[in-house]
Amino acid sequence: MGVAPKLKEAVFNRLQDHFGIRLPESAGLDTMACIEAAHEDRLKMGVCLGGNLYGSNPDAAYAAEALGKLDLVVI
Repeated sequence: MGVAPKLKEAVFNRLQDHFGIRLPESAGLDTMACIEAAHEDRLKMGVCLGGNLYGSNPDAAYAAEALGKLDLVVI
């Protein structure tokens, strides 16, 4: 599975219309890129919407260290 770093256009437009906001248009990060960014102190918080970031990562110790660097994790 994983995360799509860019929303489908219809979903993107619907979110903007529904909430009356302007969303950023740059692509986001996939799951592994998020772990790497956390490990490199480029992220301060994470929102986990399911899945097992330790078990699905090829290096669970690396994932644990990366997530441990975050100021806030919401699960």
